[in-house]
Amino acid sequence: MIINAEEIKRAADIADIIGRRIPLKPARHGNHLEGSCPFHNSASGKSFHVTPEKNSWWCWGCRIGGNAVKFIMDYEHVDYPTALEIIASESRITVQYDHAPYTPGAPKQQVARQDILSVLDQVCSHYEENLRKPQNARALEYIMKRGFKEETLKKYRIGYAMGASVLTIGIDQEALVAAGVLKVSDTGNRYDPLEGRITIPIYDNAKHPVGFTGRLLTPSDNRPKYLNTADTAVFKKGRTLFGWYAAQKMLRSIFGEKKIYLIEGQLKAIALCEAGYPTIAAGGTGFTDQQAALISRLTDKAVIVPDPDEAGTAAAVSTARTLRKAEITVEIGELDRTDDPLAKDPDDLWAKGLPIRIDAMSLMTFLYSGISKGRCQTAAEATLVSKNIVPIILEHPLPAVRTIELRELSELSGIPESALATTPTATIQLPAQIQTQPQPQAQPLISLDLPPERLLVAVILQVGPAGNPDWLFSIPTIELPPMVGSALRELLWTFRYAFQNRLSICDALPLTVEPARLPWYQYWLQVDTNGELSTNRAIALSQEIIQDSRALSAMEAARQNKIELSQTIANWQ
Repeated sequence: MIINAEEIKRAADIADIIGRRIPLKPARHGNHLEGSCPFHNSASGKSFHVTPEKNSWWCWGCRIGGNAVKFIMDYEHVDYPTALEIIASESRITVQYDHAPYTPGAPKQQVARQDILSVLDQVCSHYEENLRKPQNARALEYIMKRGFKEETLKKYRIGYAMGASVLTIGIDQEALVAAGVLKVSDTGNRYDPLEGRITIPIYDNAKHPVGFTGRLLTPSDNRPKYLNTADTAVFKKGRTLFGWYAAQKMLRSIFGEKKIYLIEGQLKAIALCEAGYPTIAAGGTGFTDQQAALISRLTDKAVIVPDPDEAGTAAAVSTARTLRKAEITVEIGELDRTDDPLAKDPDDLWAKGLPIRIDAMSLMTFLYSGISKGRCQTAAEATLVSKNIVPIILEHPLPAVRTIELRELSELSGIPESALATTPTATIQLPAQIQTQPQPQAQPLISLDLPPERLLVAVILQVGPAGNPDWLFSIPTIELPPMVGSALRELLWTFRYAFQNRLSICDALPLTVEPARLPWYQYWLQVDTNGELSTNRAIALSQEIIQDSRALSAMEAARQNKIELSQTIANWQ
C-alpha cells in the first residue's frame, strides 16, 4: 500500500503531467488548456480540457474525465499503484510504502518495493559499466557483432555480469537477494546467477528495471542460452513481457491497424523493434494467460514470429492458442530472407545492416502448410487436419471466428466444412458442449448498501457465467463509467476462461485479473447483494448507472458553460 498517495495527488501538476504526453494550448476563453483527446479520434483538437486550478481534465467527446492519476491509468495502461509511482517520479516525490508484517510461509517482504526498484536501477548501471571495462572486451565485441551500436546499448541499457563484482557497489546483500540479483546456494553462499552473461534489463509499465535476462556469449550444452533473474516482489516472469513498455509507445504512434509482434529471445526482439516492429518477448518457459491479458490491453492483433525449427513451431502454436482465448487475432510472421538466404533470425540481418521485413500469414495457412503444400490427397493428411487443426479452430470462444476459420481450412484442404465441423475429435472441443460446474454458494461477509457501481460488479460476479458467459454482452459497457466498463470486460474474459476450463469463478479470478484488483473482486464475490442475483438485475443496474452518469455529465457541462459565460462577460466588461 502507498501511504502517501494523497500527498502525491496534491503535488501532481496536472498540466505538466498531461502536457508531457499530448500537446496542450491555452483556450481562447476560460482558465483551462485544451488539446486533442488521446482516447478517441478528436477532429476539432479542442474537446480535451485540462483545468489546473481544479487539478482535473475532461473530454467532451468521450464524456469522461478525472485527475492526473486517472489520466495516467488510462493513457499508460497501468494500474493505480503504478500510476501513482509514475506521477511521483515526475513530481520528484519519494513513494512511501506500508511494510506488511512477515508471516511464516509467506514471501519475505523485508525490503520495500521502492527500495528494490532503486537497487535494480543501481545494479543495471553497474552492469552497463562492466561492459565497457577492458577485461570484458570480448563481451563488448560479441554484442557489437550482433548489430548493436553505442547509442543502442545505452537505449536498452545492455550490460555484462562479472559475478562477485556486484558485491562491490555498496548495496546490502539481503537487498540484492530480495531484488533477485543474488541467489543463495545450498551452502549459504551468495552468487550472481548471470555471471559471464550479457545482461538485458526487463522493465515494468513505468520503465523501472524489475529484473534481468542474461545471454550466454557462446553456446553450451549444459547451460541455457537465456537465463532470467528470480521472481521477486516486483518481477514475475509469467506476468511480465520484455519490451511491453517500448511496444505500447510504438503502437500509440501507429494510425490504422495496430499489431504487436512476439518472438523468442530479447536480442531478436530488440532487432525487430529497431526495424520498426512493436515487438515483445515472453521470456521463461511458456506463454501465460496473464501475458495474453497484458497484450489485450494494447491491441487485439498479434503476429507470432517463431524460430525456424520444430521447437519454434510448437511454441508458436501453444502461444497462439493462449492468445486466442483472449480473443486476440493471431497471424504467423516469417522472416524475409531475400537479402540473405542463410539468415536464421532478425538479428542476423540487423548485424549485417540489412533490412528486416516480416511477411505475415494467417494461422490456418501456417498450420495447414505444416501438413500439406496442396489440397489433401490422402486419408493420412485428412486425419492430421482433423486431429491437429480443427480442435484449435473450435476452441476459439467466438462462433463467428470458428465459422470463418473452418471455411478457410476447407478452401485450403478441399475437405467440406460440414465434414470438418463434425469430426469426433472436433465435436468434443466445442465450447457449447462443455458442462459448467455449479458455482459454490459464498456466504455473505456483511450486509451493506453498496453504491450502484460496486453492487453491479458484485451481482455479476455472483451470477457467474449463468450457462453462457456471453450474456455480459447485453450490458453496454462502452456507456458505463470507464472503470466499471473496464471491470466488466475483465470479468467477461474471466467468465469465458472459467466456462471453457470448467473452473469456479473463485478459481478463475487469480488466473485472469490484475493482481491489484483481485482482493476487490474476491470481496465483492462474497458481499450480501440482498438476494438480487439475476442477469436482469445486472442489466437494470447498468441502465441506472448509465442514466446517473449522463445526468452528472449534463450537470458538469452546464456548470462549465456557466463558468465560461461568466468569464466571457467579465472580460467584455
